[in-house]
Amino acid sequence: MARDRDQLVDMAQVAVKDNRCEIDVTKDLHQGCFIMMMWNHVESQSDVGYMAPHLLSPTGNDLQWHGTLGTVFAGYHYDLNFLTIHGRSRFPGLNIWLRNGQKMEVKVPFGCLLIQNGKQLEWLTAGECLAGMHEVVVTNRTLEAIESARQQSRSLWRVSSTLFGHIASGATLKPVGHFADTPLASKYPPICAGDYVEQEVAAIIRKG
Repeated sequence: MARDRDQLVDMAQVAVKDNRCEIDVTKDLHQGCFIMMMWNHVESQSDVGYMAPHLLSPTGNDLQWHGTLGTVFAGYHYDLNFLTIHGRSRFPGLNIWLRNGQKMEVKVPFGCLLIQNGKQLEWLTAGECLAGMHEVVVTNRTLEAIESARQQSRSLWRVSSTLFGHIASGATLKPVGHFADTPLASKYPPICAGDYVEQEVAAIIRKG
């Protein structure tokens, strides 16, 4: 137990270090996306992400007890935020769906991050950038990684480090730039980002 606890502390420290990089990436992506989309609101390009409710959310699952093929850690869903930045997990298991509906298991190379569109980005682009659907389950690749970890006497905790980048709660979500003139723009009416998050959370609670 002490060894596992020490390993979890080490992994948490690594997660904090990794997510300092992720926060920098989020800031750069916020600015880059809004420049490309010709942001014309009262809010400046940097303000829309400033003091936003960004969430760093490392998660852990003990595969020693929950390592059966098909075990679901996160069911099929999209993220309500602007951008989701996944660090490389210690064990595989993240599946994503491409725009054409194809399901694919993610393989994040060492030193790389996986960045997914969130619903807020979908709103700003009137559906041009759809929120990415994904899930986390125990797959055959997960089982192979579990066996390899056992042989090397490594911890069987699956730890992933995810940063959810948000638009500032007081900013207005609506199609921007040329996206405001697309046929689907009417499906994304103006709404305060904070109100939108409240609506999504309320819907999640009702479903739960």
